[in-house]
Amino acid sequence: MAEAPFGLQVGPLENPVAPDLPFYPTAPVELDEVARLDVVYRNVVELPVSPDELFEIFEDPVSWTRWAIGIGEVEWTSEKPFGVGTTRTVRFWGGMEVYETFMGWERGRCMAFFFTGITQDVWWRFCERYDVEPTPSGSRLTWSVAYTPRGVFAKIHFLVRPMMAVAFKLFLVRLRRYCGRRA
Repeated sequence: MAEAPFGLQVGPLENPVAPDLPFYPTAPVELDEVARLDVVYRNVVELPVSPDELFEIFEDPVSWTRWAIGIGEVEWTSEKPFGVGTTRTVRFWGGMEVYETFMGWERGRCMAFFFTGITQDVWWRFCERYDVEPTPSGSRLTWSVAYTPRGVFAKIHFLVRPMMAVAFKLFLVRLRRYCGRRA
């Protein structure tokens, strides 16, 4: 099989999580690399919940399906307490699954993960970082999403990028509403 960037195989490979689905390996990302990937989105939102309450929301698998459009199911595949090395599977409405490993976890302050593999040929690398600061009225979340696109997605990315920027901002509007209902 041909080699691809980051020493990965092109795929699809045998899926270690869901044998009936394809598996495209993705490269790991270090916590300090997030801002240096090919594509980076960074958004900030003020939330009416404390940092600890926000992490309760992040740890709740059902909450993601309420505010993150497109997520159909979140399955934590590691036991609590969550930390660096924790794993999770996220299933999207269109059938894509992503397999995540957490590279950062400091409850109430920082949570970050990268994809270890996906079921569609979309990214070579993908990661998210959630930095949280307390504020007088709750917390401030700085959310960074970064990736290196691949395949057809890389070719059409110039068309998709503006829509993704809007979608990520909408996610945070929905998260703020979700937090407001919990507060």
